[in-house]
Amino acid sequence: MKENTLYARIVMVLLAVNVAFTGYVVYRLNGTTQEQIDSVSQTTETTQTTPTTTQETQTTTVDEVAPPEE
Repeated sequence: MKENTLYARIVMVLLAVNVAFTGYVVYRLNGTTQEQIDSVSQTTETTQTTPTTTQETQTTTVDEVAPPEE
């Protein structure tokens, strides 16, 4: 008695296509997410350097002022 394996072969091909497509989607989403993280990191680095310079200027200004004499 010979059994038909056509359905099993079709299922295996569909599973392979599904895994390949899912891998591609995950790969692309990872790339997009990494680009967003990089752009946010660049913006954050630029923002963080500006307040540091301002704080140093304020600290220098405060240090230059002489304390009141009693």
